[in-house]
Amino acid sequence: MRVSSVSLTILLAACLLAVCIHFAKTSITKTKEPVAVIAGQTIYEDELLPRVQAQLRNQEYELKSRALENLIDQKLLEAEAMKKGIAVGEVLEQEVDAKVAEPTEAELVAAYQSQKDRLNPPFEEVKRQIQQALKQAKLQEGRQEYLKHLREQAGVSILLRPPKVEVGYDPARLRGDPWAPVIIVEFADFQCPFCRQAQPTLKNLLAKYKGRVGLAYRDFPLRGSTHKVSWRLKLPAVQGSRENFGNTMTSSSRTPVSSNETAWSNTPAV
Repeated sequence: MRVSSVSLTILLAACLLAVCIHFAKTSITKTKEPVAVIAGQTIYEDELLPRVQAQLRNQEYELKSRALENLIDQKLLEAEAMKKGIAVGEVLEQEVDAKVAEPTEAELVAAYQSQKDRLNPPFEEVKRQIQQALKQAKLQEGRQEYLKHLREQAGVSILLRPPKVEVGYDPARLRGDPWAPVIIVEFADFQCPFCRQAQPTLKNLLAKYKGRVGLAYRDFPLRGSTHKVSWRLKLPAVQGSRENFGNTMTSSSRTPVSSNETAWSNTPAV
């Protein structure tokens, strides 16, 4: 009996392994689904993923966020309904809708006057529509305030966070502590006057939060810029000390990059 039990366990494990292999193969086949053919060359679905991954993550977050907000409101209303001994649908009706007053005549006239440019009919003809619109706006505002009150009472904490994008940088182009918990990645151009104006602020930031903030630089030439040669060619001049990084940009007496362009263009690419 014991042998049979062991055999049955092995058989079940083998079946499970076979199912896993089947699904793995199916998944691989699915990612290799062709989506286009260009001059006989096939483009597969998995080639699209890197191009849409960030957008898909953002869309997924937006959908999850909206669903979470709705679910939180539903849970709060269910708890309040249980506390009051009424149906969930009656909570907002009793606590909000029944307490919202009808728009006054003055409010109706003010709303009409504010939209008079776009409202051709006389006030009396559109008075009913304006009244309904104002009442609906008051109900919506009242419900939002009530749900906000319930959230504060319940101590709701949202843990869902938007997706993060990892921005790479060259450690050799970093000022401050390379192990700082916060690394600011600056995209700049050495011919950009606004980039230079920002440098004193960044320098003060590094000094104020020394050891807690680092500043990394990434070359981002301006469109139409005459800066044809990468910052890499300038790097050996400041590699002696990490703190010297950025002095070229911050120094008001530095030689403009454009005047060095001819000399730099003759330098072998690195």
